Amino acid sequence: MLSGILNEKMKKLLDGSFFVIDKVPGRTSHDEVFKIRKSLLKNLNLKIKVGHSGTLDPKVTGVLVCGLGLATRALEYVLLSKKVYRAEFLFHGKIERELFGKKLESFLGKIRQLPPVRSAVKREWREREIYDLKILSYAKDKRSAEILTAVERGTYIRKLAHDLGEKIGVTISMGDLDRIQAGPFSREKSRLIKSDQLDQLLKSFSKSYFLKFFYYFKIKSFTYSLKDFFALLEEESKIKKIKIKKEALKYLKSGTPLRFKNLDLKEGDDFQKGDLLSIFWQNNFLALGEAMEDFDHKSFQEIKNKEKEIIKIKKLFVF
Repeated sequence: MLSGILNEKMKKLLDGSFFVIDKVPGRTSHDEVFKIRKSLLKNLNLKIKVGHSGTLDPKVTGVLVCGLGLATRALEYVLLSKKVYRAEFLFHGKIERELFGKKLESFLGKIRQLPPVRSAVKREWREREIYDLKILSYAKDKRSAEILTAVERGTYIRKLAHDLGEKIGVTISMGDLDRIQAGPFSREKSRLIKSDQLDQLLKSFSKSYFLKFFYYFKIKSFTYSLKDFFALLEEESKIKKIKIKKEALKYLKSGTPLRFKNLDLKEGDDFQKGDLLSIFWQNNFLALGEAMEDFDHKSFQEIKNKEKEIIKIKKLFVF
């Protein structure tokens, strides 16, 4: 009986959770997702949707955010923040460090990039932003360098290396590539787990009786709830948190835009038109909304029409 209760408790925990997978070389992002989905079905008899936040080539390692069940609906918001990589650039000839650094710097900011021939998107020029570029190490033989780069979603690091080489006049190819941050999740600060380790933990949980509690809490320690995720985005100022009154729940269920009278506002709850808002009732995360106009909390008492719609519902996660 206890085993059955814990199994159901585990299923409830995982539906709406994220795992930050430490992707290994030799697998595609799809392979990692398939492995998790297969493990859930085999060990928990849990048939659930699993998705990831951004494709990594088989050779590439690092942070791969995977969402389960309800959490798959929020994966697109991982892409609100930058992605950070440690990349090895291999030179097909000697390049002086000073020249390399100068040309590398010229790629900071907005750039135009043509996706590689082998890519999942339409091959056309696109504008992307490079937020940071640093040389971490430079080979004594002047034939390679390790760089740190922070980029906007959809930026191809391999193509960045190629375009840099063209600018210098020496072919540059990419060696090892490790994604150390995807949105609010990073190798440095997040709780990463390899999919093989997760599979083993799920297997141990399913077969254990006396240690079932131990494995439940072990697996839980690697999960991030939807509430956790949006709190991380709030820390990065990518989203704002708004509380609603109990009487607003009926409007939320139907997807009706929220009105001023529905909001449980406090000092500092200001937002601008277009801002993403995580919507809470008490301590419960319920939905994502979008501000329909600018709002300054100081002027709330002066707003005569409290029936005016102010937040439209983008995604509902509960009910």
